[in-house]
Amino acid sequence: GFDDATQVVMVAFVPGERLANLAHAGADPVALCGRVGQWLAAFHGAREVTEAAFDARGPLRHVPEAAEYLPEAYTEARVRLAAQALALQGTRHRRAVLHGDLNASNLIVSGAVMTGIDFENLHAHPALRDAGQVLAALHLRAAEAPGQILPEPWRAAFEAAYGPCGALLDFFVLQ
Repeated sequence: GFDDATQVVMVAFVPGERLANLAHAGADPVALCGRVGQWLAAFHGAREVTEAAFDARGPLRHVPEAAEYLPEAYTEARVRLAAQALALQGTRHRRAVLHGDLNASNLIVSGAVMTGIDFENLHAHPALRDAGQVLAALHLRAAEAPGQILPEPWRAAFEAAYGPCGALLDFFVLQ
């Protein structure tokens, strides 16, 4: 809680292992994706959830233009991502309060309990933005990362716990 005398926010220590460390150590990524789906469903459902039409302009502002020193592949990937976003324009989706910095290091696992830490910018945005961030981070940390960023078994485990996501999940994983 907030300490008025010292003007400091006090948080409790969260025991456990970071999701990133578990993935790197070889934990089953399908099981981890299911756990992430459960945690995110509970987190997003804890506050008001609304429905809205996807607006491609918002997410694309977070993908910087390529600097001249970046490889041409970056520019090509950015163009493909923009095309994918524009194709999704108007798609109905859930809006919820987001974590703001969700990645595989900001989820702590202790036995059957998963806890989110390091929350930032708690505002309503497309809920799948959180999912895309953590699933992409999980892919980067997995001991044996598959060739595709979101393999079907990972997606199925996540959606079984979170609910159907559609093409917006793919967009936010790539973003």
